[in-house]
Amino acid sequence: MDFGLDETQQSVADLAATVLGGDSDGNRAEQAFAGPAGYDETLWKAMGQAGLLSLAVPTELGGDGLGPVEVACVLTEVGRQILPVPALATLSLGVLPLTMLAPVELQQALLPEVTDGRVLSGAIRADIRAEGDAEGVGTVLLTGTARGVPYALQAHRVLLPTTVGVYAVDPRGEGVTCVRTPTSSKSPEYTVSMRQAPVTRSELVSTDVRAAERLALAGAAALADGVLAGALELTARHLRERHQFGRTVSVRIRRGPRCAPTIRACVST
Repeated sequence: MDFGLDETQQSVADLAATVLGGDSDGNRAEQAFAGPAGYDETLWKAMGQAGLLSLAVPTELGGDGLGPVEVACVLTEVGRQILPVPALATLSLGVLPLTMLAPVELQQALLPEVTDGRVLSGAIRADIRAEGDAEGVGTVLLTGTARGVPYALQAHRVLLPTTVGVYAVDPRGEGVTCVRTPTSSKSPEYTVSMRQAPVTRSELVSTDVRAAERLALAGAAALADGVLAGALELTARHLRERHQFGRTVSVRIRRGPRCAPTIRACVST
């Protein structure tokens, strides 16, 4: 089985590397995380202008109509540079579930402005109970908690799994509270609590909670793949520049296909 990138996927990976390359800076990341937005707004805007945020958005909504593998190529490069942008939250937890699972009306309501930098987010798992109309015809009241939700308060909508399906919840809506929790990276992460928060059928993304979970895990795996690749490159750079016993330590890295095996395995599981 060939897990290599095709021509389109390689072009996406190259474009992402060009837009994101050279921006890895620990101080810059720390300043961005501590700022009011919680991310590097200039870089996020550049990603939008390059079309990296709308790859999976349907063509009729102004995107390119591509899929999870192309998104994974972007997330891998974000991870490689360890950049302070809400790429995993927006693309993997938000855009992909919406484009692959949500009804057209909800896509039309939430996706067009992603290109311009609208932030979306979601949770991989949550303990949220839905009360009321189990068929999703009328209003449903959500009660429970989702922990470790990235950029929840910065997001326009947060996709949360419940006992009856995944809902696109307004983090500033009635009955919803977001409390920021400490993280080792200092990136914005929140505990989202709901107490009889009302949602309607129009906000139901899908009843297939597992499918949304697989997309989220696949994106996280792609990002982690990039982080590991970046760490390996930093280690190799250190070894190339290091002298031991009066000689330079040499190292060779063989690079294989990026992100494709990970994302395909996660999505198809």
